[in-house]
Amino acid sequence: VGDVNVAVDLAHGYVGDLIVGLTSPAGTTMRLKNRTGGDQVNFVGTFDQDSSIIPDGPGSLDDFDGSAASGVWLLRVTDNATGQ
Repeated sequence: VGDVNVAVDLAHGYVGDLIVGLTSPAGTTMRLKNRTGGDQVNFVGTFDQDSSIIPDGPGSLDDFDGSAASGVWLLRVTDNATGQ
């Protein structure tokens, strides 16, 4: 892996409830979105460490640089709304 960019298209009524994480085949995990976005409806964009949509962390897309690309990558999206 030389560079990782992650394109997402999330349909959700309150983006600030979401945590989005990416895990490589080697088990390296980082957070793309960490309950940011407030009451924004839906989120479409490409996370790129060198662009305007930088991951929230913890971790960085650069953490994947130099690792093997083959295998299963896991993108996990969880809704963490409270009080419901």
